[in-house]
Amino acid sequence: MRFPLLSKVLAVGLVMLLMAVVLTRIGWLVDERQGRRLEAVASVKESVAAAQALLGPIVQRRCTEHWQRTVGEGRERRTEPERRDIVLRAAPQALAVDGQLTSELRYRGIYKVHGYTGQIVLEARWDDLAALQPRPEHTGSTIECEAPTVYAAVSDPRGLRRAEVVVDGQALRAEPGTGDARHPQGLHVRLSGHTATATVTAAGPAGAGAAAAAGAAGLHAAAAAAPSAPLAVKLTLQLAGTDRLSLVPAAHSTQWRLRADWPHPSFGGRFLPERREIGPGGFDARWSLSSLASDAARALAQGATLCGPDAPESRIAHQSAETAGAAARASRCLDTLSVAFFDPVDVHVLADRAIKYGMLFVVFTFMAVGLVEVLARRRVHPVQYTLVGLALCLFFLLLLSLSEHVAFDIAYAAAGGACAGVLAVYGTFMLGSRVAGAAFGAGVAALYGMLYVLLQQEQRALVIGSVALFVALAAVMWLTRRVDWYARVEGLSRTAARPAQA
Repeated sequence: MRFPLLSKVLAVGLVMLLMAVVLTRIGWLVDERQGRRLEAVASVKESVAAAQALLGPIVQRRCTEHWQRTVGEGRERRTEPERRDIVLRAAPQALAVDGQLTSELRYRGIYKVHGYTGQIVLEARWDDLAALQPRPEHTGSTIECEAPTVYAAVSDPRGLRRAEVVVDGQALRAEPGTGDARHPQGLHVRLSGHTATATVTAAGPAGAGAAAAAGAAGLHAAAAAAPSAPLAVKLTLQLAGTDRLSLVPAAHSTQWRLRADWPHPSFGGRFLPERREIGPGGFDARWSLSSLASDAARALAQGATLCGPDAPESRIAHQSAETAGAAARASRCLDTLSVAFFDPVDVHVLADRAIKYGMLFVVFTFMAVGLVEVLARRRVHPVQYTLVGLALCLFFLLLLSLSEHVAFDIAYAAAGGACAGVLAVYGTFMLGSRVAGAAFGAGVAALYGMLYVLLQQEQRALVIGSVALFVALAAVMWLTRRVDWYARVEGLSRTAARPAQA
């Protein structure tokens, strides 16, 4: 061969390109397995309950204003009835929520999905119900109002196992649905001691004040006589869900305490907890908000909706005029407090992160073999490079397949130990001595150990990786500081050419 060194470099380059293709294919396999896991999560959500978002309790009252409108002129002049539907809502002054959850693992095939079940107690208090008094907008109109209801909305009602509602010390029966078209899923109760309808007649602009005052009819019995009378509601829910739980702080003051036996919570939403304690046995988190921090109560009255926990909480950007309108307000999601049951050992995520370092493994190993060729004058065939590279790549496939059945640490130790052992034995014959083979296997094992540290230290992975690369480069430079590369390469070329001359 006329240019043996150039041919060797090109051959090793082709081997590295082949290894890049193999690692890419393994990466595609990881993506496919991740997709199947997402399908398993979706299947569990369809069968049990999805992530949950809670809104309420909210007091709501439906009213209808009727009036007569005159149309036409002369003999064609006539009156036609008109109506306007009114929905009045009152968010509580104070909302205290206490939750105790227990994590549940559900399986679809080999995939596990994190769920939860537990009790959520919501205690709401209204200082008065003046917000439920309708105001007429037309002269001579009549307003008819239904009895007010208290409702609580959830994003997935399949997770409601049981519900108990107590209003001013009286237990009431909960009925399905909220009666609110924007978030209809949930439950509601009609307040006891209320009349079915209330009629208010507005004789004209001068009588508007009297009409508004009379609009209190149909409220709570105490509130009908004195609108300042308070209302207290206690709602106890037995709730199940998957992955995440969110709460809308739709009150002037919101206190939320949540405890669970899951040691890896991920807090999100618009506000983080003020205090949290996280340990091996679970977490205890507390939120405290006022209407100064969150406009959820006001946004609810303006048409904002209860979005599912998996949906992004869109925020309406500031606009110069009322050009946004009701449609823009309706697309806005209510603020939430949120906690997710995060899995820190997602084997597919860890396998995907590991594969990103795969080519670096190949380059490091091939550099080490190349140095042995130059320093020890030991020739290594491109086929041997290929076998070593395939063994390195097979580690990631073994890691993926084993980690789906056993703990990730055990899968990593088994895959890394098997590949390092195979390379140590093969290196004994490839490099010509047991000492060199053992050193080769130990070096590969050290690379696997460094990768494990990188996977466990996600926040510090960059600094650890960059320092390790610098140390490796410095070690190579130090070991080869006295090498006469021209003489070594010429000697290697003469060794390669000698069989051809013979």
